[in-house]
Amino acid sequence: MVPKTFWHWIVWGCLFAAPLIVAADTASQKPEAFLPERVFEFKPVVEGTVIVHTFVVHNRGDAVLEILDLKSG
Repeated sequence: MVPKTFWHWIVWGCLFAAPLIVAADTASQKPEAFLPERVFEFKPVVEGTVIVHTFVVHNRGDAVLEILDLKSG
C-alpha cells in the first residue's frame, strides 16, 4: 500500500506543474521583426525632389508584431 503523503505530493505536484507548462508554452509565442533590407542609401538628387523608399518588415514570430515607434538615422 502506498502512503497518503506520496499521493499528496503527486496531487500537489500536478497542481503546481500545470501552470508552469502553460506559461512555458505561451512564453515561446512572441513577435520577431525581420528586415531583409536594414539600410537604404539614397543617391544624390536635386533639392526639393520627393524621394520615397518602402522598407518591408516580416514577422517571423508567433505573436502579433506591433510597430509603435520609428526613428530615422
